[in-house]
Amino acid sequence: MFVAATTVAAAVAIATAWTWGQGSPWLRLSGGTLFVLGNFLLTAAYIDPRSRRLADSETFWPTVLDEWVPANHVRALACTASCILLVVASSPRRRSHSPRNGLAVARA
Repeated sequence: MFVAATTVAAAVAIATAWTWGQGSPWLRLSGGTLFVLGNFLLTAAYIDPRSRRLADSETFWPTVLDEWVPANHVRALACTASCILLVVASSPRRRSHSPRNGLAVARA
């Protein structure tokens, strides 16, 4: 699930280049990129090595509280922000029917 979600987020960010004129490209690009950086890279580079070290050493626990827990909070916030960005990017926008949008004006 971890790799699959990261692959989908990366695909969304990369596919934005081909669909730039549609929808909310900055939201899609930001959401996909934030998920890859905040979830996958942070886990692989920072959280996972500390988790492995904790399994090998019982004396490493104070370091976990000082380093691993804050990094895990950053990861959770990054994933939540990414989810919000991607949901907002995929939701339909509310449209106003005012003449300023060109929706209500018909010329003969």
